Amino acid sequence: QLYEMLLNRIERMNKDSESKFKLHFSDEATELVKKLIEEAINEKNFGNARYINNLADTILREKANTIANCKTKEELLTIYPENIPVVQKKHKTKVIGFMNDQK
Repeated sequence: QLYEMLLNRIERMNKDSESKFKLHFSDEATELVKKLIEEAINEKNFGNARYINNLADTILREKANTIANCKTKEELLTIYPENIPVVQKKHKTKVIGFMNDQK
């Protein structure tokens, strides 16, 4: 479901550009995005819409950085794994003060 939200977000952004061409994910990019979303869901303070919007913005920005290297129309319109940011795990932050650590 979140993957569909991401596709809709990218499609909306694409419509704003007056382009009649549709961006799409390669099979490998699709799998990577789904994996990133699954990992993000398990993070504390996960926000669906915020995460999807940020991910879409970052993917499109990364794609824009590689447009000059595209040799074919298909390459131009395809989002590849290298256009998807590698999300690094956040380190646990230290808590200053008192914590009630009962389990």
